[in-house]
Amino acid sequence: MVGRVKLESLTSLRFVAAFWVVLYHTMPQAGRSGFGIDLTKLGYSAVTLFFMLSGFILMFVYRRFDSRAAVTRFLVARIARIYPMFALSLLIDLPRLALFRIAKYGLIAGAGYSGVTLAAQLSLLQSWYPPIGALNYPSWSVSTELFFYLAFPLLLPLVARVRARGAIVAAMAALWAVLVATGILLDDHTPYGVGDLWRNPALRLPEFLLGMFLTQLIVRDGRPVTTPAVLALSALASIGAIALLIHDLDGRIAEVLLLPGFALLIAVLASASGPLARVTQHRTAVLLGEASYALYLLHAPFSIFYDALGVSGIPGAYFGYLAVTIAASIAAHLWFERPMRVRIVTWWDQRSAARRASPLAPASQPAG
Repeated sequence: MVGRVKLESLTSLRFVAAFWVVLYHTMPQAGRSGFGIDLTKLGYSAVTLFFMLSGFILMFVYRRFDSRAAVTRFLVARIARIYPMFALSLLIDLPRLALFRIAKYGLIAGAGYSGVTLAAQLSLLQSWYPPIGALNYPSWSVSTELFFYLAFPLLLPLVARVRARGAIVAAMAALWAVLVATGILLDDHTPYGVGDLWRNPALRLPEFLLGMFLTQLIVRDGRPVTTPAVLALSALASIGAIALLIHDLDGRIAEVLLLPGFALLIAVLASASGPLARVTQHRTAVLLGEASYALYLLHAPFSIFYDALGVSGIPGAYFGYLAVTIAASIAAHLWFERPMRVRIVTWWDQRSAARRASPLAPASQPAG
């Protein structure tokens, strides 16, 4: 079961990425430089890792779609994966926004304005139009991820046709060059009207495509062949790391420079064996990885509750926040996120089976 093992190793990586984001958003300033280098300041770049990892995994699992029905089921499964937890996180954060706006605008206007914001964000359009994203600020990336899911069935046959290693490397280099150029233009130091475009799904698409092409580069016949690729990625990752350390970079350009390192990390874990595999495929690590999406979406609302308690000055209180948030994320995954996903997909499968059984059902159409 090569695919299952590799995905378990990469599942544990998702927890590391989500926890990095949590530290970036919530870690007290006093504790950030305890080891001389503040790695938490780059925690926002873990979203880039998520996007690349998503492209890699989807390309690894879905090698082709045989029909339009298969494409539709893929999209239903993806929406079932992201939407219930996304909606729950908005509802958890809604009282905070409503109370603030009621205090500012009055009961009717404040409550109505908050309701409009909730409805707008439930449309998953906030990464296209950031001003509507007033609830649970990290959730913008879910909107971007949905765009990737919608684009994937169209991108899959195009990327799958590129099989020569030289062509794959050239495509990845071109995508990275695009990201370097946009990273410079859309860095945090640009005016707000331009810099805010870094959330735009179309501008983040190359990160997802890099993950797809990485699958093409290191996987052959369902097995990773990583040696030449890992050497090249190691060199690029080293250059990026040196540039970050020498120039103390952050912002969008830092994310771009970290991309080769992220690709290297994915490649190494995709072929994990021995002690590394035993750690990354341990059931605890896998469970934490499976709960990483809930952790990503719950950490900001929980942080607001933690700050409201006024306990941040108590020694060890922050570690209590982390423990409670991780525990709540595991509980949300086990008792809400996963059951809702199964329920939605099962409902769709039963509905599709009933339609196929109907004598009036149309014949299945090829995916095109």
